[in-house]
Amino acid sequence: MPQKSENLINFRFVEDLIYSFNGSAHLKDLKSGKYIFSNEINALNVGMNKPADLYGLTVRDLDRQMQQNWGDLAARIESFENQLRHQYTIILDDQQLSILPCGDLAIHNMKKYPLLNSKNKIMAIVTLSELVTHQFNIFQQLEFYLTFYQSQGKKFAIQQFLNYLHIAIYFTELPTLAELRILLFKSRKSTAKAIAAQLFISPLTVETHLKRIRDKIKIDINSLIEHLNNPQP
Repeated sequence: MPQKSENLINFRFVEDLIYSFNGSAHLKDLKSGKYIFSNEINALNVGMNKPADLYGLTVRDLDRQMQQNWGDLAARIESFENQLRHQYTIILDDQQLSILPCGDLAIHNMKKYPLLNSKNKIMAIVTLSELVTHQFNIFQQLEFYLTFYQSQGKKFAIQQFLNYLHIAIYFTELPTLAELRILLFKSRKSTAKAIAAQLFISPLTVETHLKRIRDKIKIDINSLIEHLNNPQP
């Protein structure tokens, strides 16, 4: 009876932690890999309407519908959790990339904690993931998009990045990667000379790229930059 009480207190503490965590959080049974608890943020991130929809599923169950958004994330999660079967340690995975159901790239710092029973045996895994996308500047975010969509090619990555910035609708033709980078510098009020120095190209090359951007958009470039700096979903 004392063991039951102790485990109940542990689970209640973990459940409260998961529900109150300001990020994605869940608890899984170690043996089966099935979700036991989840907060709402985690459920929404994996395309579920509510936490209870996750209960009894495994990461492979979710991967069948989220694989396009996850890449190799499910395999990495399984690898981490297999480590926890043999190690009494915290697993860290910073800058974890995935695509949210809305289509935006998400960058998370993830931690996995083993939950021990009264016999000091690991019985479950607590996962806490902090969304850190906003901690990276727009140039770094572009590089993350290029990395995540590497297999689909640069054009696809650029299209997804423009969607993320809510400016894709203003283009009649996709910008090249060089043009996009110059647009991002231009949005930071950089002059052609300053952009040239940053990219190790000539000011004339910068102006040429800016002209090509103007030829590919439906609105003037200053309005485009205004939309870029003040996105409206």
